[in-house]
Amino acid sequence: MNKRLALQLLVTVLVVLGAGLCLPLFSTVAVRGAQTKNLSNAKQLATGCQLYAADHAGRFPVHLSELQPDYIVDVNSLRYTTVDKDDGPKPVLDWLYFGAGFEEKNLPRILIASPQATTTAKRQQRIVVEGDTSGAVRNEPNYQEMLAETVRQMRVLDDSTHPVKPASIDAPPK
Repeated sequence: MNKRLALQLLVTVLVVLGAGLCLPLFSTVAVRGAQTKNLSNAKQLATGCQLYAADHAGRFPVHLSELQPDYIVDVNSLRYTTVDKDDGPKPVLDWLYFGAGFEEKNLPRILIASPQATTTAKRQQRIVVEGDTSGAVRNEPNYQEMLAETVRQMRVLDDSTHPVKPASIDAPPK
């Protein structure tokens, strides 16, 4: 009887240890799957932006909602789904869109990005689709560099479209 009890105890311990080792693997797979789905959605939106630009003298839409219904049937179905490790309801968020004011001949470094970073294996990552519609899951430091470049591009774009700066309210009249 003691041998049988010892065997059952050993099997139980092995099952618990095996489950403990596999659970992080399953959650990582779930996170990667959600990232892949989000990347696909972002690329579809970027392709819609390219099609829009082709029909509007090379200019990207001001808002992603302008893609509906001619280029994307339902923009809301392509929203960013948050990635977390619990099984509760997942909030759905709007994408960060940087294409307003840009043209096909002057692409932004980042066209669409996820609104928040996802932590996987102790790394912060974001979904990023570039102006040429190539996309990837990027580490947060890489995203920050790309974002800084995009902001510089936006400032240059703003300076070229608004060459005369309005006078400051505090400046004395000349």
